Amino acid sequence: MSDICQDLEFLTGIRVVDFTQFEAGPSCTEALAWLGAEVVKIENPKTGDPARRVLPGKAPDDPWYFHMFNANKKSLTLDLKSPRGLAL
Repeated sequence: MSDICQDLEFLTGIRVVDFTQFEAGPSCTEALAWLGAEVVKIENPKTGDPARRVLPGKAPDDPWYFHMFNANKKSLTLDLKSPRGLAL
């Protein structure tokens, strides 16, 4: 990574929980990730992010559309209606 990019990582140490879908929210949280924040994308365990099914690529690849707005993020599925999911 170039020195210029390292200087822009002023959000290092910040964790962002991302519940967003489609363009506006994911592009904003992706920008936070590029600025050094740890972004954790939470997806529905049954369906995942709907953007994974838009303009599909070849199986088993996720579509470019999903990656365009979710690069540099961690991702997990979490059922927030279950006691275990709420405990996390």
